[in-house]
Amino acid sequence: MTPEDQGLPTLDDDLNDTVRERAVACVTGPGAADAVRTALARAAAGPHVEVTAPRGASTTGFAHTLYTALRLDVHHGPPPAERSAAYRRIDAHLARRSPVLLVPDAHTLRRAVLQDLLGPWKHDNGPCCLILTGTHRLRPAIEAAQRDGAVQLWLSLDNA
Repeated sequence: MTPEDQGLPTLDDDLNDTVRERAVACVTGPGAADAVRTALARAAAGPHVEVTAPRGASTTGFAHTLYTALRLDVHHGPPPAERSAAYRRIDAHLARRSPVLLVPDAHTLRRAVLQDLLGPWKHDNGPCCLILTGTHRLRPAIEAAQRDGAVQLWLSLDNA
């Protein structure tokens, strides 16, 4: 029996709500990133940008990766050397465009990178929807970054 047959919310439903509310969702388990990609395609949730940072990326390195993934380098030139300047452009772009940001393997990100990434959602819904996927180690990583409260939806595919 599927979740739909039982009247339970599905990944599609949960992600639709998260996208609409410009909130943060964390999806863990085998194939989480693929499941989210498929759900986003079915939902036609608008543009989504996938951000894959090299393992162990620094805060500045991740800011540059995000800057490039958003194609800001095409319109504004190379990322600013200062992380804060890069994030000002990133935040302005997200506020204008409101894409869905998908970050696969987020459990591998450093604590400081997660803090920067989740910063706009610290007190309220952010400029867009942010979906982090990874293994069961994602929750401890988010908690270590002291940003657990920014996450609206935790979904584990381990039990699905």
